[in-house]
Amino acid sequence: MNRFDEVAATWDDDPAKLERAARAAEAIRRRVPLAGSGWNALELGSGTGLLSRALAGDLGPITLVDTSEQMTLVGAEKVSAETEHHVTAYCLDLTDETPETGPYDVAYSLLALHHIDDVAGALRAVHDLLVPGGWLAVVDLDADPDGSFHHRHESEAIPHAHDGFAPERLAELLTEAGFVAVEVTDAGFTIERGDPPRTYPVVCGVARRA
Repeated sequence: MNRFDEVAATWDDDPAKLERAARAAEAIRRRVPLAGSGWNALELGSGTGLLSRALAGDLGPITLVDTSEQMTLVGAEKVSAETEHHVTAYCLDLTDETPETGPYDVAYSLLALHHIDDVAGALRAVHDLLVPGGWLAVVDLDADPDGSFHHRHESEAIPHAHDGFAPERLAELLTEAGFVAVEVTDAGFTIERGDPPRTYPVVCGVARRA
């Protein structure tokens, strides 16, 4: 059992996480034409499906993908309970396995990419799972040079592979994965944590499959 499995049942107890998902959904809706789309959707690194739950009103079938079995189970249960959508959940690594519910019109993630070792491989996998013209939206930490977002908060000893992504680096990764119309901008909200509190900027990267 990994650390994410251990915290899955209580992950949503922190109201800041729910607020963060709502703000991320707002950022995505400003950049991706989701309104009433009914699109087939994929959440990468879905955790408890917070972002899918926040976006569900504009989506069709939802697929959750995470490498934590417990997060996947909790996410499927909560998305099903809170929405009327058909939900499918997979505990898998997209660089090794492919969900059976694609292709997808839109894919998205919230603070998941920096936990993935092989970011380039994951982005290529998502690219190939999208329909032509399909959208990807990534909401994640801006570059955190001293790694304090995770390292200063040992009570949340969650494994991570990267200390955020500078906008130009995220744009480069998306382009190298084959995406076009790449745009990485400030997400319009920040994350505050620590004692004393420290503010961490968040970026939103949007791109399309050609």
